[in-house]
Amino acid sequence: MVDNGSAITLVGDPVDGTANAVAEVPLAAFAEVVAIDCKAVESLTTWLDTRTRRPASQARGRRAGGVTSSAPR
Repeated sequence: MVDNGSAITLVGDPVDGTANAVAEVPLAAFAEVVAIDCKAVESLTTWLDTRTRRPASQARGRRAGGVTSSAPR
């Protein structure tokens, strides 16, 4: 993360699934959060094996856009 003094921050977390890989479970994900003044307001988690996405928005409730949506392949 790079802090340039802005009130808006984008945080990315590559969830590498090391424990899953050791257990031979092919699951890994990438999570991103947009924070304004250190408060999370939007997030998106994407599972790399299925391309399933789970968005969440503080403004629209806990989850937005339905339960899941799949990215085009």
